[in-house]
Amino acid sequence: MVSKSSIKFVQSLKLKKYRQKYNLFVVEGEKSVRSLLSQDASSLHQLYAISSWLDSIDTRVNPRLVQSCTKEELKKLSLLTNPLDALALWKIPEHSGDELAGAKKVIYLDDVQDPGNMGSIIRIADWYGVDCVIRSVDSADFYNPKVVQATMGSIGHVRLLTMSKDDFGTELSAFHKIGADLNGRTHSHIKTDRLCLVIGNEGHGISTAVLSALDERIHIVGASNRTAESLNAAVASGILSHMIFGESLDKKE
Repeated sequence: MVSKSSIKFVQSLKLKKYRQKYNLFVVEGEKSVRSLLSQDASSLHQLYAISSWLDSIDTRVNPRLVQSCTKEELKKLSLLTNPLDALALWKIPEHSGDELAGAKKVIYLDDVQDPGNMGSIIRIADWYGVDCVIRSVDSADFYNPKVVQATMGSIGHVRLLTMSKDDFGTELSAFHKIGADLNGRTHSHIKTDRLCLVIGNEGHGISTAVLSALDERIHIVGASNRTAESLNAAVASGILSHMIFGESLDKKE
């Protein structure tokens, strides 16, 4: 039986201050939990799941970290409207300080605030083999439950860092920095194999501080008779990732 204190503790992780206090975040859903278990089972803090799902796990998990529960108990634990069959508490990775040392492809998110966009971009980064997604201080929190859910397990496959806009130019000086901008070129002129794609805020685009540090600006060409003013940040990230990172994949093949 899941205790009231456990339910209260899991629910508290909705809030960033408690995620930071306990260094934990919530992962929900069979696919996401299974993906993280296969990636790094040692970072599991606690797993709650229905018995039939637990029987299907092919990854070894410390029994002391597992609690079988009913659908009704999962509903009380869940941060979702429609709870799934598994929920895990996961340790937030600690940074060593040299995450960018061997990185070739990174995405910098300049005040991207929608959790769904953030999670989708992390998943896109995973698809294109991006080493690291970096958020500005005022972007959505990587471990917000809505962000985690939108990554569909990719949150365990991409390094996640936070970097202030003031440090952007110097910390990423070794990268060719390409920003999404309506006044940019229609094709990237890549000069190096170390690439950084910058995605700006949903309403205001890339900030002045980051814009001034870019090496190049690029935009996505739309139809001449379009009525849409712009693309969703995650959609734009997908298209630009294909244009920039997909090109490097083609070269390898």
